[in-house]
Amino acid sequence: MSGDFTEIERIEKARAGDRDAFSVLVLAYQSSIRSFLARTIPNADDVFELAQDVFLEAYRHLERFDPNRDFGAWLRGIARYRAIDHLRKTRSRRKNEIGEVDSFVMEWQAAALESMTDDESEPLEDHLVALRNCVGKLKDKAGKLLAMRYFRNMSTPSIAQKIGRTEGAVRIALMRIKQTLRMCMDAVLSGEEAHSHAR
Repeated sequence: MSGDFTEIERIEKARAGDRDAFSVLVLAYQSSIRSFLARTIPNADDVFELAQDVFLEAYRHLERFDPNRDFGAWLRGIARYRAIDHLRKTRSRRKNEIGEVDSFVMEWQAAALESMTDDESEPLEDHLVALRNCVGKLKDKAGKLLAMRYFRNMSTPSIAQKIGRTEGAVRIALMRIKQTLRMCMDAVLSGEEAHSHAR
C-alpha cells in the first residue's frame, strides 16, 4: 500500500473494507495502545489479547469514528473500556486468590480509568505503587472495613449490621479512609514521605 495516503484517507479506505489500509493503522498504533494497557494490566499476555480486541472492535465500528477527532485518542477510549471490563472481571473471578489489597487496587484502577477522558493518557504506575503502599499502612479496623466494602463487595447496610453501627457511620468511616488514602498517596507521590524518613 502506498505511503502517500493520509491517516484519514486510510481510515476511509478501511471503512470501505480495505483491510490492508487498516493493517497500516494497526502498525502505527499497536505499540502505543499496548503501552497504554500495560499501565494498568500487569500480565503481558492479557495486554496482547486486549490490544487485539481493541483493534478488532475499532475495525467493526469505524463508522462511529469522527474524522474531526484524533484517531489515537479514539483507540485509547476503546482500550480504556476494555481495561475497565478486564480489571473488574478479573477481580470478581480471582478475588479469593489476589488478596484484599490487590482487590482494592484493581477496583481503584478501574475507577481511575473511568474518570479519565479519551484524550488523556496519564500513566498510573506511580499512583498504583503509592496506593499499594498506603493501603498496607491502614490500621487494622480501617483495613477490615475497606476489605468488607471492596474485597467482599458487601453493601453499606450489610456492613453496618455486621459491625453494629449505623449506615451513616459506615459511610463516614469509608469516606475518612478514602481521605486518608488520598493524603497518604499525595505525600508519597510528592516525595514528602521520603523526606520525612530522611530527617
